[in-house]
Amino acid sequence: MWRKNCRKRHKGELQMEIGEALYYYRKKLGLTMEEMSVGIVTPSFYSKVEKGIHRISAEDLFHILNTHGIDITKFVRSVNISTDSLGFDRAQHQILQYYTRYQSQNLIQLKSQFQGDSSLNQLEKDLLTAIVDVYLADLNDDISMVAENTKHFLQDKLFNAENWDSYKLSLYTNIMDLYDLEANRQMIFSILRKNLDAYTSKQRMMILAILNNFIYTCIRENEDELARYCLTIINKEVTLYENLPEKIHALFYQELLAYRATPHSLHVDKIERIIDSLSLYGLEETSHQFRKFYEENKSCE
Repeated sequence: MWRKNCRKRHKGELQMEIGEALYYYRKKLGLTMEEMSVGIVTPSFYSKVEKGIHRISAEDLFHILNTHGIDITKFVRSVNISTDSLGFDRAQHQILQYYTRYQSQNLIQLKSQFQGDSSLNQLEKDLLTAIVDVYLADLNDDISMVAENTKHFLQDKLFNAENWDSYKLSLYTNIMDLYDLEANRQMIFSILRKNLDAYTSKQRMMILAILNNFIYTCIRENEDELARYCLTIINKEVTLYENLPEKIHALFYQELLAYRATPHSLHVDKIERIIDSLSLYGLEETSHQFRKFYEENKSCE
């Protein structure tokens, strides 16, 4: 049990191993191992992490902490790991925590903290500052707050590399609207350099959302062939309950593209059935958005 294995860090402060700390927070939250691992890692693997048999990656650890609202800084301080070795990952996920909790002031304070953090090199400091600026703009619903050089910097230093992890995919999903079609095409092709099978199931769901968002833009800008290419990627994915919304979006776009190529009542009927089925399941807002998009984009002009 973690209580028996805790070590003193400072006077009156306990220090735990990562597995012990995860066990402590899981029990505090009243969660099972399945609920704590939440599809990020398997329950079997997570069980071995708690027991100290397996090591968990920083990305997966911080993903678990963020999912359950566990303060990352407090967690890192309580465990027997070097904060220097996790500086950049820890900072990224601290940003994400503040963003998902709409804590703009905390995000602003982080920017000054980064500059004095000796565990970060200058490139990491610049990247983290740029990420904060983007999230602040999103929270203020004003993308004009993001400077052009910030957008280009993120694309060049963060999004064009081939090592797309869950954090980068999540960040990119939220800020695709900052980029034009060509910039998004470059970044999506960077993601697709690896087969989708090389990504986790959760990452594949994010990629499907990214592809659907890109298809939306392609259709609006009459880049139908590019949209069809993205649809072939989505259609290769097995339909599951978890990715059903993205599959429905893709089916709608597929029929719309077919109609734009060959206007025929058969495609209209299928589009109408998709839209009507959304209303039947209580998704009136989505149904309305689909219909509006269809009316505005049913022909190439």
